[in-house]
Amino acid sequence: MASLLPSHEKRPLSVSKSPTSEEVARPRGFAELAFLISTDQDFSIFRRFDELGARSLLRMQAQLVQYEQQLRVMELGRSDGEERLDGVLDQVEVLIKRYHKAILRQHQIHKLSTPNRPTVNKIDNWLQNATEGRPVGEILIEDYEPIAEDNSTHYWRTRDYALLKSPTYKDTWTEMWTRKYLGRLLHEERPVPPEWSGYYFDRSKVERIKDYLAFPVAVVFLVVPAFLFHFICDGSKRLGILLGFIIGLALAIQIFMGTGRKETLGSALAYTGVMGLLLSNGTASKCKTS
Repeated sequence: MASLLPSHEKRPLSVSKSPTSEEVARPRGFAELAFLISTDQDFSIFRRFDELGARSLLRMQAQLVQYEQQLRVMELGRSDGEERLDGVLDQVEVLIKRYHKAILRQHQIHKLSTPNRPTVNKIDNWLQNATEGRPVGEILIEDYEPIAEDNSTHYWRTRDYALLKSPTYKDTWTEMWTRKYLGRLLHEERPVPPEWSGYYFDRSKVERIKDYLAFPVAVVFLVVPAFLFHFICDGSKRLGILLGFIIGLALAIQIFMGTGRKETLGSALAYTGVMGLLLSNGTASKCKTS
């Protein structure tokens, strides 16, 4: 897995490489871009050309409409004979097969994943660099984050990219945090092109660390509240502790499991029920007697 980190300074982006990383030179242009894309599946991002696809479908659709009208006139008048009618139907058969095939293909293309916006902006910049013969990895912040009103062509072009790889992880703030910090800490060395502004990391190592931490964190969220509730009887303090642990659990679930809003809310509600039992049963008698 690869990670691209933006810089807030208006200069070429630069993320320090490992000293053992090997730079692999390729001729500038599409040879260098192809090598960079091949280094990680996260870079398998290409244009869908939705506008051209729609234009092609509209052209075939208009031709079929003309044939449809022509056939109606011929069938009502019967002036051109069966041979003429069969010839038109043969042309329709060929064209409508192309049309249906194109529609199904366009449907499959629309089902491709949409990459996140920062990565798309940089891929688009790499493509522009390759076209103009500049080093592919040379990126200026103003180049890949233009204001939409100032560069409408870029705005629509960057919404036309598709990710060939099926997304394994949701593009959430916790995923961005994982890439930025854990990924940088666990970076791995790969041959890289010159001017490369990013780093690679092994996702399995990140998930292994999360697995090691998940059980201790779960124990903390179950044992610590019960321990605190045993000694604290003040209602407002208990409520504060309960709210704090519910919020903490929601954050932990997102970090360790990458859940969405629905899953996080469901887990928080279930955890609230467990905490409610702790509050109402085991600790109630102690607080009454004290």
